[in-house]
Amino acid sequence: MNVILVFTFGVSLKDWLETGLLSREIKLYEEIAKNENITFTFLTFGDKSDTELIQNKSISVIPIYQYIKKSKNTYVNFIKSFGIPFLIKNKIPKSHLIKTNQLFGSWIAIILKKILKIPLFVRTGFNPYEFKVIEKKAFKIRVFYFLLIKISYIFCDIFTVTSNSDKKNIQNISKKSKKLVLHRNFITNLSFKDYEDRYEYKIFSVGRLIDQKNFKKLIELFSDSIFEVNIAGDGPDREALLNYAEKKNCNLKLLGQIENKELLKYYTNYKFFLSTSNYEGNPKALLEAMASGCIVFTTKNKNSLEIIENNKNGFFIESNNISNKVENLLQNPELAKKIIENGYETIRKNYLIEKIIEDEIRIYNSLIG
Repeated sequence: MNVILVFTFGVSLKDWLETGLLSREIKLYEEIAKNENITFTFLTFGDKSDTELIQNKSISVIPIYQYIKKSKNTYVNFIKSFGIPFLIKNKIPKSHLIKTNQLFGSWIAIILKKILKIPLFVRTGFNPYEFKVIEKKAFKIRVFYFLLIKISYIFCDIFTVTSNSDKKNIQNISKKSKKLVLHRNFITNLSFKDYEDRYEYKIFSVGRLIDQKNFKKLIELFSDSIFEVNIAGDGPDREALLNYAEKKNCNLKLLGQIENKELLKYYTNYKFFLSTSNYEGNPKALLEAMASGCIVFTTKNKNSLEIIENNKNGFFIESNNISNKVENLLQNPELAKKIIENGYETIRKNYLIEKIIEDEIRIYNSLIG
């Protein structure tokens, strides 16, 4: 069986490499290829250099911009993208299934489905229409994503989301159907490192330095405290956050972009992980922190409510006295260890890669018969 993976519009393997995501994003497909008679063809928005980034014989790469010229104008590339399936159809090996990595770009997958006459598996890791509404984007942008969901839902054979909240929201846009399925994000493994061997007075967080992640809130929570706040990630708000931390007397260290394999080691150095995001899909950083034995604190939103049971496997940020809460946990290691173990159990039951692989293969088999 060969599966075509259509990348998010505009995204290449090189982008994944530069943002530290390459090893994590291809892990699922490497593991499936290792244990099953399944190969993959990655359709990426990169150039020839993308073909050099995968060293797995079971994964081939077709970089779109090796065959068509990339414009500096995003709208020109968008218009060109409708012709991509016709240009590369003869370069694709015999395939049995098409999958999208995210919703944005699904129109290419839909056209390929019609040309190749094979099933289409649309995956989305978050609800882009809801995000654009929250971000108060222009009306035409919101309409575009609304229609993209409806059209993708109509033409796909299965449509997967990573949270029950997103499932409910998609059902509000498109009618209920058996083709809408919950298919969660995966965690590669649980990391066990003694609680006592971790930093006590350092707080860890991960994410792009953008408004959505609300790192100003994190700075405020630990202003005038003895805690050091460490954030792994980069983005346009870097200088603004450093200035805000100085203003609020917060000991902030920005660690920059860290490749995911290395990042997983970072988690295990910290006792406490905080997420202050205003909104999320199925938050991978929060799940990775729990799988790494961190005690997690998170803002309360629809998707975090599906993961966290307050005071059992983590905590919701419901007040500004979080530093006191952390101090109390440092004084009560037995309670801390119980929270950590409950966090491990949440990951074991729902998010380990072995379970997600089983679900993924079950989807493949249900579509190709």
